[in-house]
Amino acid sequence: MTLELLIEELFSRGYEKIALGTNYRNKRARHVYRQLGFDEAEIAYDSWVDRLGEPQTTVYCELRPEKFVNYIK
Repeated sequence: MTLELLIEELFSRGYEKIALGTNYRNKRARHVYRQLGFDEAEIAYDSWVDRLGEPQTTVYCELRPEKFVNYIK
């Protein structure tokens, strides 16, 4: 998977933590991130408004090298 290769490369270059955010409603993305070892660090309720004017919630996730689950290897 491309995401696993990117994560592996970032950690090999010395990054100590990878952080990202996704829409709370994006269950597929959140599932993938959990499978890779990301922890959901923070939830920002109504942090942005979509193009229809609906408030959306963001989930911020963090991953450290020791938690990374690489399914490619």
